Amino acid sequence: MLAPCCDRYFSCRLCHDAHTADDGDAHKMDRFAVTQVMCNWCAHEQAPAAACEGCGATFGAYFCAVCNLFDNDLTKDQFHCDKCGICRVGGRENFFHCETCGACYSNELRGNHACVPNAMSRNCPVCFDFLFDSLEAPQASASMHKRRVP
Repeated sequence: MLAPCCDRYFSCRLCHDAHTADDGDAHKMDRFAVTQVMCNWCAHEQAPAAACEGCGATFGAYFCAVCNLFDNDLTKDQFHCDKCGICRVGGRENFFHCETCGACYSNELRGNHACVPNAMSRNCPVCFDFLFDSLEAPQASASMHKRRVP
């Protein structure tokens, strides 16, 4: 992908972020702003798509045109949530989007979680990662979200 911030090609946004951190110019690539990709097989440059217009090579078994996400591991059951604005893993049928919390949660929490406005727009209190764009699936379960009664 052509990183709009650096005008250089990287295999993915995570490679970009790691490379710029190593170079002392740490910044994140805006994957939504990517307008060009280059095929690793034939070097054809084009707009992001599931396959190369030049040689037909598949860029990823899963492709999201919104997130510019390419992934060959379909066992992750990737899906794009329009309300979150990003791709999630775990299968669309296994999650629901909570309007109050502003995030997707496991179906086991439907009607059984304490809603907190924009709950995922903060850092995890355990690992301090920003919850919304974490690469790990949320580990919340129904038992963790039951309200305690004094």
